[in-house]
Amino acid sequence: MTIMKTNGKIDLAVFTALVVAIALISTILFLSSRVAEPGFDPCVVVMYNAGLGADCNAFLNDSDYSYVDAVKRAYDYFTGVSETVPGVALSVRTHTIDESLLFERNPSVESYSQRHFFNPMRSLETKIKDVVMNANSLSFKSTQTREAIAKEIYWAIMDFSRAKVQIKVAGELIELDFSRVDPRLVAAIMVVESTMNPFALREERSLLPNHDFIYSRGLMQIYELTLWSLNTWLRDSGVNVQPLELWSIRNNVFLGMLYLAYATHIVDGI
Repeated sequence: MTIMKTNGKIDLAVFTALVVAIALISTILFLSSRVAEPGFDPCVVVMYNAGLGADCNAFLNDSDYSYVDAVKRAYDYFTGVSETVPGVALSVRTHTIDESLLFERNPSVESYSQRHFFNPMRSLETKIKDVVMNANSLSFKSTQTREAIAKEIYWAIMDFSRAKVQIKVAGELIELDFSRVDPRLVAAIMVVESTMNPFALREERSLLPNHDFIYSRGLMQIYELTLWSLNTWLRDSGVNVQPLELWSIRNNVFLGMLYLAYATHIVDGI
């Protein structure tokens, strides 16, 4: 590096400006690389699967309960501990919908999106693409479509990974910080819930009168009743997602991360 001189002396103003600029760039790079790495919390995983009121210890001590182990195996793949994503047997069928629904965006949801200037988790992007491209449940889709799905999944996770969302639960205002949800955990849950198939649909008999079935849709398998709760929490924030909007990859990921952020909030308060 050549430092400017004036009358044989170092121009301190220029030198100081260079030092400050280098320090600023280094800080930005450092912060951008630290995107939500809080680790793997099995109780948060239990709550995602069994509900926010689930007895974590009871589930973890149940030898027949395998959900957490399945998510952990997928998480190990995304963190580089393992090179293979294990097969997951799911009672999920692929629903026939217009592909354009996967890429629709809800303006109220997108208000929480923050695109990273730097791309800090290239390995996650690569692994998500590998899973999607090799998913048997998506083999009927073209290479171009699968690549677009993988890209949309990755950027949805990253764009919402720094969101701060205020919700109201039972009259209490709570600010959820999505940066406390590990992006690799989000991806791992997707693998177990839907094998990263955004067309995935699961149905169960409804407990409500005049409703034969309720459905969970998409990557993170958001149930309609769960959607109603999430919309209620978000009412004051102006976010409202309709059941058919759950096919949108970005809407589905946002709501799944919201649920995980709230589960993390509960676990941290225990």
